[in-house]
Amino acid sequence: MIIYSYFGFVILETGPVIDWTIKYFFKPVLILMLLISTWLYFTHIKQKETRNYNKKWLTHGRTLLRILLLTMGLSFSSLITTYSLILITNAHLGRPHDIVEVNSTVLESGHTGGTGRVKHYYIVVAIEPLNKTVKLDVRRDYEVGDTYQTTLNVGYWGLIYKK
Repeated sequence: MIIYSYFGFVILETGPVIDWTIKYFFKPVLILMLLISTWLYFTHIKQKETRNYNKKWLTHGRTLLRILLLTMGLSFSSLITTYSLILITNAHLGRPHDIVEVNSTVLESGHTGGTGRVKHYYIVVAIEPLNKTVKLDVRRDYEVGDTYQTTLNVGYWGLIYKK
């Protein structure tokens, strides 16, 4: 699912997805994963520990550290899954998606990461039919001032994408 949401689209508007994931899902996921991590540690992991420390604070510190690491790992996995679910449901849920013809000038462009054969780029374009300026993740490099022409879809959540 995560791989599909990343490689299944040629063009994506990801800015709002990151904002929504952090704004609406970060705290609930963190609280839920803290509760789950505590339960997992005390019911499954603690019985398998064989080392006993002479000082009680070392044992408590180990417990807190392990719960914290488990919480961080589970939270990261859950937030990445949430991000992917937003992208997938945007493309596959609801009404037939609007199709927008874009013929715009690239206002900003850049390299977002990746090395070797796989490089990631972004562009900022004004989409006239939607009256908004968006940052799109694209697969090739564009220069500022280039003409950007394509057909894009507007999904269930209002995010722009192209398969």
